[in-house]
Amino acid sequence: MDTLLPGADALFEQAACGLLLTDADGLILRANATLRGWLGYEEDELAGKRRMPELLTMGARLFHHTHCLPMLHARGAVAEIQIELYHRHGQRLPVLVNIVRCLQAGRVVDQWAVFQSADRRKDDFLATLSHELRNPLAPMRNALDVMQLKEDRGGAAAPDGRLLQAFDRQLRHLPHLVDDLMEVSRITQGRMQLRRAPVELGALVQGALQDLAGALRNARHTLRLDLAGPPLLVDGDATRLSQVVVNLLNNAIKYTPAGGAGMPEAMRVLVVDDNHDAAEALTTALGMYGCDTRMAHTAQSALALTPSFGPDAVLLDIGLPDLNGYELARRLRKLPGSSALTVIATTGWGQDKDRQRAFEAGCDHHLTKPIDVERLRGLLGQRSCA
Repeated sequence: MDTLLPGADALFEQAACGLLLTDADGLILRANATLRGWLGYEEDELAGKRRMPELLTMGARLFHHTHCLPMLHARGAVAEIQIELYHRHGQRLPVLVNIVRCLQAGRVVDQWAVFQSADRRKDDFLATLSHELRNPLAPMRNALDVMQLKEDRGGAAAPDGRLLQAFDRQLRHLPHLVDDLMEVSRITQGRMQLRRAPVELGALVQGALQDLAGALRNARHTLRLDLAGPPLLVDGDATRLSQVVVNLLNNAIKYTPAGGAGMPEAMRVLVVDDNHDAAEALTTALGMYGCDTRMAHTAQSALALTPSFGPDAVLLDIGLPDLNGYELARRLRKLPGSSALTVIATTGWGQDKDRQRAFEAGCDHHLTKPIDVERLRGLLGQRSCA
């Protein structure tokens, strides 16, 4: 009877889930056939040649560094985390992951169990659509309220032309979103169909600003828009492009302090961390929010880069290989023009005495790893545009 049972190697290779072994630095030691099939790799393309962070999407890489690695170090395991992996051809694969850290022959090894997550794709798809459906409904509701208020006050019977334009724009968006919601096949494919046509970006941005004018007023914000130059036409989906602009402005309204002014200019941020993956992940995340970013992996290279780059903010790790982050903060404060510089300590040390040391060294803020990117954006917004 035992001769009918598969051996350990066969069980590993043909398991119903993806199985992966890496060393403590993320180098892939072995990946089973199931996971290789999902990601499109041959056996000899991963083991000893690729590091696990290379297979993670940027958001997953940042989460792995700021959440998983500290948990593995402290507890030896991470359970049921939802991330995305890259297929070799660039497609994203949503997965559920468990990781256990152990010693094998005196060597630290991370054991990964990877499960495909179709339900998560469906939930994310529907959650995204429900969020996007609220964006067109909000200005329509506000416009209707204004029209009702005018009527109640005995104003002119004819509605304001700008309000009708708002209704027109949003009603044009809604059918596309409802189509996406009803076409269940796109859920399993993890994509939305783009309805491409020539789009004039200036008019699209102006329309988005009109839709959010009430929210800007309520937040006591001032936004200056410069659309000088000839019209800019792109081949794109007007609904999706409008969603991008509206979401960007909504975030700016949310994270800019009350009474602040938003400017369409990139904030310059210097990230200083000797962990290359952490620095790359954080700079990429900030870049996705419109920041102009640079990286430095030592205090000396940060000091050399600062005068030419002219950062608005510096995010510095404390445990740097040459000078510690406290000394770097002191030296940054001695540079010309440093009074306008926002210096934020990003460190694994989070006791009160560590915060006090950071403030005494000239840091404006102290964030304990893993970094909450939304909180970081809020801090950056206190000194610049969102």
